Amino acid sequence: MASLSFELRAIRDIKEGEELFYSYCDFFRIKSERAEELAPYGIVCACLGCIGATKETDLLRSQLAKRVEKIQADHDVWKKDQSRPNVLAASLKLIAEIEKEGLTGAPSFALLLGMVATVYMASGNTNSGMKYLDQVNNHTTATTGRSLDYHRLMGKAGAHLNK
Repeated sequence: MASLSFELRAIRDIKEGEELFYSYCDFFRIKSERAEELAPYGIVCACLGCIGATKETDLLRSQLAKRVEKIQADHDVWKKDQSRPNVLAASLKLIAEIEKEGLTGAPSFALLLGMVATVYMASGNTNSGMKYLDQVNNHTTATTGRSLDYHRLMGKAGAHLNK
């Protein structure tokens, strides 16, 4: 039987009384593109991303994929040669920007969290590494409905770092 229902999974705790929103457009696009996408339906968006849009927030949205790709490329170099600078500072900065803008639904967000976990684990900071792995797990569970296999993931991370 056809249905107009869908399933939502939270990637963070939701406070009692907190509103939940659903986007009718690609919220990773800049404000003017989102407005153009919604205009044929007579929708004028009043979400925080549209109301609070600035040049900086549009820049974050437009460059997010490129920034993550750069961090990932640097991280891949670091995994092969740990004497090179790691991506911890750049990753944590971008994670903070993504969280502030409410873009934690981005697939690249979990990737960043995973890179941070890898760097912390490799440096012996297991508590911080596990904190970020828990966030990756929450994101993965929310988006796929399945939890991560920590033992397999940790084995992979260790194998990559020991090459």
